[in-house]
Amino acid sequence: MHELMEGTLIRISEDDLKLYGSDSIPLKDGGYAAGLGIGHNLHCVKWIKKFLYCEHFFPDLDPSSGDFNYLQEHSDHCLDFLRQSSMCHLDYSMYTVYWGERRQDIPTHNLPGLQKCVNWDKLHKWMLDRSANTDMLVGP
Repeated sequence: MHELMEGTLIRISEDDLKLYGSDSIPLKDGGYAAGLGIGHNLHCVKWIKKFLYCEHFFPDLDPSSGDFNYLQEHSDHCLDFLRQSSMCHLDYSMYTVYWGERRQDIPTHNLPGLQKCVNWDKLHKWMLDRSANTDMLVGP
């Protein structure tokens, strides 16, 4: 998962920023910080995994602490963001079902048939070519 997260914060030009009609934090050596939705989606998958297995990722975390509350609130945000993203970017690939071997009373789905996927390697290279990090942000 770690290598998928590389390049999720990217540098965009002032022209790109104007095109989107938005503002963003400038980068110290020029350009502005931005990210693609897929970067946020992947961040959310990683974050939810950390929350589900918090005893592994945060072994000293007190469940009554503010830090735990932050983890939970952030996870709730991520679940809702992934829900919205899934509804916005519908996957129309069809899957069929069969009676499973482990739980014969619950239908299990077959892998989807024909799918049209983005060329992840090409997109990820584009992101890496424009990658930025939080150390490059101009402070408040």
